[in-house]
Amino acid sequence: MLKFALLTSSLLLLASCQSGSKHNTQHINEADSLAFSYVNLNKQLFNCDAEDQACVKVTLQRIELAGEGENIDSIQNQIDRRFANLYLDTIGWKSPEDVIDNFLHEYEQIIQEMPDYNVEWTLERIVEVNFNRFGLFGLSIFEFSYTGGAHGNTLLNYQNFKTENGAPLGLQELFTTGDGFLQKAENVFRSSQHLSASTAFEDAGFWFDDGFYVPDNFFLSDKGVHFFYNPYEIAPYASGSIELFMSWEELQGFLADEWAFLPEMFISDTATDRQLSG
Repeated sequence: MLKFALLTSSLLLLASCQSGSKHNTQHINEADSLAFSYVNLNKQLFNCDAEDQACVKVTLQRIELAGEGENIDSIQNQIDRRFANLYLDTIGWKSPEDVIDNFLHEYEQIIQEMPDYNVEWTLERIVEVNFNRFGLFGLSIFEFSYTGGAHGNTLLNYQNFKTENGAPLGLQELFTTGDGFLQKAENVFRSSQHLSASTAFEDAGFWFDDGFYVPDNFFLSDKGVHFFYNPYEIAPYASGSIELFMSWEELQGFLADEWAFLPEMFISDTATDRQLSG
């Protein structure tokens, strides 16, 4: 009876301490390819300002595209699906609310089993647009979570789309991913990590068991393309995330025909900026 009373009081406390908020932040630029706004969802259980008390916080920032059309709907659906299922290959949860409910439910189960549990859990999942030019729309989904243990976990996922038809833009669509491109990327990677051509990756602490590869996780900038390896992907956690950056100059000749103009656009912009600043 005592245990049941403790569980009941804990659940009542969970229900009474729930709080949530939602608001939009409009972000529209006339030069952007697509207009969009951010939507913030926040929820917490218990008094997270008190020390040594049970607490769980969830902070989500998703995106809503403006406008109408099959291309807009397609991009929005793909973003929403990845946002709600960041770690899954198939559709599981349907909405950001499902992400929140699942995280809180896991915490509730622990509280039921251990009423004195007081580890603070945190989940942050944030969408940010990082490229919106030349018919390309790119964004990042960043997550930080902590559920106890020595450290929290982070994940950064990039998505890129063609605004014309909403099609995803991956390695196969952006690059001519033949042996020449892969060798060029490996040379750049080795140079950035101060590795000679003869140094074995495993001897340097990298996990390219099946040979060097370029991740299909990248974003575009005015300077080039940034390929991103998440923690634990090719090296121990202590190494953190690892970025392979290739400038537009280095990428000339390796882009698919449809996007072969990009280096020229950005290189000419850079040259003009240098002349103006000089």
